[in-house]
Amino acid sequence: MLDNLKDKIDQVMDSEELIKLLLEIQYLDRAQLFEFIWPLAVSEPVDGTPLTANHLLVKLDLPTERSCEDLLSDVRDRYWNVSNKIIPFYLVCRFGKKHVIECAEEMASHLPEGNPKTRVSTVAYWAKMPAESLIEGMHYYEWEEAIEGDQYERPVKPQSPKD
Repeated sequence: MLDNLKDKIDQVMDSEELIKLLLEIQYLDRAQLFEFIWPLAVSEPVDGTPLTANHLLVKLDLPTERSCEDLLSDVRDRYWNVSNKIIPFYLVCRFGKKHVIECAEEMASHLPEGNPKTRVSTVAYWAKMPAESLIEGMHYYEWEEAIEGDQYERPVKPQSPKD
């Protein structure tokens, strides 16, 4: 199954397809799933693969034997998009807010200025935020979009006739 999982991840275009994939892979070996999905989640966002991989990490609550420091090293060495708050959320869920912040700040303090330091420092920045705000996009429902967007037409209050 893992041999064609990347293709399946690449094909996810909406929440319905994501749910189908989740149902298909939920009983696979979770440690193997993590080792397969994690590198995709922190990869360069040239397509939707990292975002789908991020959703899979969180929705499957994939465990890892790797340390926080080790995962932060992956974030440092790969191209993780710093506006993606799901990776910090995952790390906070796995290791705790305080530990993630301490590890990220410690690692960043030893890095020269540049993208790797920015990526690690940004993990600490996001980890300081309320956890709910980090995954807001994962639970923003269509009805909220309808209420806030152009899809919802609010009733127009009739104007009173002028004298």
